Amino acid sequence: MGACVSSQQDFSDNVSIGSAYNPAPLNNVISVRTPPPIDRKNHREVVKQKFRILDLPDRILLEIFRQMEAEEVLHLSMLSRRIKEKIDQI
Repeated sequence: MGACVSSQQDFSDNVSIGSAYNPAPLNNVISVRTPPPIDRKNHREVVKQKFRILDLPDRILLEIFRQMEAEEVLHLSMLSRRIKEKIDQI
């Protein structure tokens, strides 16, 4: 029988960990999250930049989808289907 080995997780940056599990908004605007968590202590200013995800070049969108986990792709697919059904009803 095999053994299950797990590594210790670093919870020193609780803000980043918490925000990683927040659900995505239903629009296609993403806030640019800078500075990175490591530098956040030195740079406390809030960044208010936003951009439309659909304005990204196709090659970048393709790379985003390649790096998504299977469960994330499934959730995105279900969300897209629900939105399309609502639009079709209008």
